[in-house]
Amino acid sequence: MTDGVNLSLLEEVEIRCFRSSHGELQFLETLSRCTAEILEKLVIYTDQFEKGTSLTKEICKNIRKMFRPNLDVIFILYSDERLVSAYIRLTPTVLKT
Repeated sequence: MTDGVNLSLLEEVEIRCFRSSHGELQFLETLSRCTAEILEKLVIYTDQFEKGTSLTKEICKNIRKMFRPNLDVIFILYSDERLVSAYIRLTPTVLKT
């Protein structure tokens, strides 16, 4: 239970128009503390060229570290509704490099 919302049956979270703002990062931190053991995937969509977006490799790594190792964390980059990069999948193994 997170702030009165039961997230225990959450299987997948999809966040669109992510800009890595302070509030969004706080939300992810709160989400990472939820007890949804069946949560399998977190997908974050971001427009790399939208003004005010600052999703760097370091921020991606920090987001990955917030969550348990067996959670699939995927970043999908797009520009003007067109796919720029299919995805960046960060696993604990990738973070060690």
